[in-house]
Amino acid sequence: MNEDAKAIADALQNKDGEVVVPVANGCTLRSGSTSSDFVSGEYVRLCDPDGNELLYWDNEEWKEDPVLVMGAIINSAAGLRVDLQA
Repeated sequence: MNEDAKAIADALQNKDGEVVVPVANGCTLRSGSTSSDFVSGEYVRLCDPDGNELLYWDNEEWKEDPVLVMGAIINSAAGLRVDLQA
């Protein structure tokens, strides 16, 4: 990553190294990467307004079933969240 790209990446990320996108009801979508080649995209987390994780998706999950996982990310970010109980 060149210096300009590094500066942009640093500006996008929070103190935890995640890109944070505000969504419905004060929640946020957060994504990061352990690779120095990427700023985000390794995983996606949906967090409540206090930053507590509600849902988590790993890139392996969307490799296996991209339509299901991307639909879950978009729907949950829009406010559709189902509480499943055993």
